[in-house]
Amino acid sequence: MTETIAPPPAPAPPSAPAPAAADDRQMAMVIYILYLVPAGITHIVGLILAYVSRESAPPWLKTHYTLQIRTFWIGSTS
Repeated sequence: MTETIAPPPAPAPPSAPAPAAADDRQMAMVIYILYLVPAGITHIVGLILAYVSRESAPPWLKTHYTLQIRTFWIGSTS
């Protein structure tokens, strides 16, 4: 009696999580929108989010967060 050995099953492709840059990019857009809303509390929320998000952002996105922070401080003194 001859036995046939079946090949092992193909490994499942790894599920790729959403890129972190996409999440950071969405956060930057949310902050821009918060700055456009005329209520004052949304500006403060945007400032806090920009400070927190800037720490873990890629270098190209850190410039956006820095711009958002500067925009808040320059706009609040005018």
